[in-house]
Amino acid sequence: MDQQSISFADVAFALVSTLDLVGDDDGHGKRVAQMSYQVGKAYGLDEDELNELFLAGLLHDLGVSTTYVHSHLIESMEWEGVHEHCRVGAKLAEESSVLRHLSPYILHHHDRWSQLQRWVAAGRLSERQAILANTILLVDRIDAFAWQELVKKGYKYYHMAKDFCLQQIDLRWREFFSESIYQAFLQASQADIFWMMNDKQEVIDFTHQHLAKLDWMISMSELQEMAKIFANAVDAKSPFTYQHSLGVASLARYLAKQIGLSDSTQQRIYLAGLLHDLGKLDMEDEVLDKQGPLDQQERQKMNRHSFVSLMILRRIKGMEDIALWASQHHEKLNGGGYPTREKDLPLESRILAVADIVQALAQNRPYREGLAMPKILSIVDEMTEQGELDKAVVNCLHANSNQAYQVALSQA
Repeated sequence: MDQQSISFADVAFALVSTLDLVGDDDGHGKRVAQMSYQVGKAYGLDEDELNELFLAGLLHDLGVSTTYVHSHLIESMEWEGVHEHCRVGAKLAEESSVLRHLSPYILHHHDRWSQLQRWVAAGRLSERQAILANTILLVDRIDAFAWQELVKKGYKYYHMAKDFCLQQIDLRWREFFSESIYQAFLQASQADIFWMMNDKQEVIDFTHQHLAKLDWMISMSELQEMAKIFANAVDAKSPFTYQHSLGVASLARYLAKQIGLSDSTQQRIYLAGLLHDLGKLDMEDEVLDKQGPLDQQERQKMNRHSFVSLMILRRIKGMEDIALWASQHHEKLNGGGYPTREKDLPLESRILAVADIVQALAQNRPYREGLAMPKILSIVDEMTEQGELDKAVVNCLHANSNQAYQVALSQA
């Protein structure tokens, strides 16, 4: 994978699609981006401002990982913990040189207009940033109202919730929004297409088309920064898996180096480790956090996560190998794994499978202390004897056990 071969548009679409897995209203980020763009256009923003608003709307919920938080965001206009996901998302954006400019909008997209004006007076935000943040809040709340109505009434098409949304926002706009932004929304939303473009395939097409206009190629270091955002979103979903993806990535890269794989392959396997559990964002919190045995239905949901990871990552041109390795981290050499029961696994997938098991066993979890390395080695040895894990990879783990244990827990 050449350092300059990855499309920002592909990665951004994969990222918003990952975020949209949380909760039941698949497509929230895309709909907020589409409506924000239309309101900004009616407001009179220039093309650069519209593009920034589109990207900010697309990724405004970067800090939402749990269905608990998501349900509050859909059901409540405002609630006590509403700003926490804004702070988390803004911090994640700050860690990416590609997304850093979006951080103010992510941080302030649930601030009322009166609060935004105080930030402007204090020099914390520009007037332009306040306008964009308030626009995102308005259409974000429109989408929440629409989803409530669609679910309640069983409507098939988004525009059927139009009247309800207009009524709800009319009751509240003076408390939350700039009058000029509200008027721009009323102007834009007169057209039926404003609402009809939010149906599932239509908003996907709009997002693809608009990202294509903004596309550029990102470097390996920029890609790794963005991949860490994916990993943080997954790892923040549950206290059981906090920093798991980062630990798996670090250990997989370390083992790849000890085995003698090239620097380029080490970088790619690190990315696969960061991204291997993306599909867990598609799972309910209570399934992921369950301490007892999973029932059959819960196990089926759990076993789907690696398939979902594959479906998201395969959309990124130039990362097909990474998508494959990431999706195979629960496959076994004896065909007993999932989702494909594939036996003929690439070495990179075999490394990732070992790293995933070792890190999970070494990490402290709320329901148990992390295991010491001798116990971990006995477990992976037994799995190797049963034909599940690659013997050469496990031998490498034995030869470097102390350092591997430290790397698994260091998130380096």
